[in-house]
Amino acid sequence: MARINFIDSLRGIAILGVIATHAASFSSYDGLFSSVILQAGYGVQLFFIISAFTIFFTLDRASQNDPRFIKNFYIKRLLRIAPVYWLGILIYTMVFGLESRGWLPGPELWHFPLHFFFINLLHPETTSSVVPGGWSISCEVLFYLICPWLFYRVNSLKKAALFFIIAMGIGIGFILLANALIKPALIELYGFKLAGQFIHRNIFSQLGIFAAGILLFFLYKDARVQRVLSAKKTCFALLFVSLIIAVIALSGQARGASHYVMGLSFMLLALVLSQQKISLFDNRLLAFVGRISFSGYIVHFGAIHIANNLLGGVSHFVPLFVLTLIITIPFSYIGFVLVERNAIKLAKMIINRQKSTSIVAS
Repeated sequence: MARINFIDSLRGIAILGVIATHAASFSSYDGLFSSVILQAGYGVQLFFIISAFTIFFTLDRASQNDPRFIKNFYIKRLLRIAPVYWLGILIYTMVFGLESRGWLPGPELWHFPLHFFFINLLHPETTSSVVPGGWSISCEVLFYLICPWLFYRVNSLKKAALFFIIAMGIGIGFILLANALIKPALIELYGFKLAGQFIHRNIFSQLGIFAAGILLFFLYKDARVQRVLSAKKTCFALLFVSLIIAVIALSGQARGASHYVMGLSFMLLALVLSQQKISLFDNRLLAFVGRISFSGYIVHFGAIHIANNLLGGVSHFVPLFVLTLIITIPFSYIGFVLVERNAIKLAKMIINRQKSTSIVAS
């Protein structure tokens, strides 16, 4: 059977990339490799691919022995996401109030309910105003809403490949139409930065990335693919292709479609790691960081502020990045142990109680 423990290492790669990008932007880094570091935020797309993969993996297993697997899916997802995110709303509001969190204008009061219900992605001003980076959590939740429908419809490797192509086409079409038809009005209302982010971060723009994760799942479970990738030479050749595609994305040659090109690179890397352990990309340290990455994603924005203050307020990228990691990791581990684990246990308790009640009633 193919490997599954590579997932945590990929999460570790994703969160390290995201932290690097935000530390670089906060410190206005323009040194060596700045063009690459400032684009390491594509780690968010890697999170999306992993999310779609793990959701289909979980639904596939649950559907075989759980008649309520769709309902239970939403219970697990809500308790996996909401407690940490709601705590993030509380903490960032206590610290910053209605002031900017450092990257975008601060929130207004009407922003808060949109973040609470994870629909902050639906308005240009609210995407990440209350919780920094909150747009990606909202995008995930919007994807969750269609997951059960996709699970029933996209049920083979052939259909997954077709959906991947369709989703990419939808995304490219959306970006082109939005840039032509609504971006000028958005710029006039909200400014160039918010207008561009709203279009790029929209669920229609990101759907092709989630589709790559679904395709990865069907490639992962396909016996023919496993046989082909059982040869190390084949895997390393595919890894080389993945790196070439990443270079194209990071060079800016793909322009507005760079996140799709990077998503394809990530999908190929994940496929290789699902069959062969390559220590550079899959090791205990990355796996540990990956396990606490959700709390890390919420925490690291605040950690950058703390690190910047400890460094005297004039930070260079490397010390800011390193100190941010030093602060983020222990706080993320605390969040993982105290909030995430207990929320997961609560989800299991609710599901088991439902099962017991159902057995008694029958």
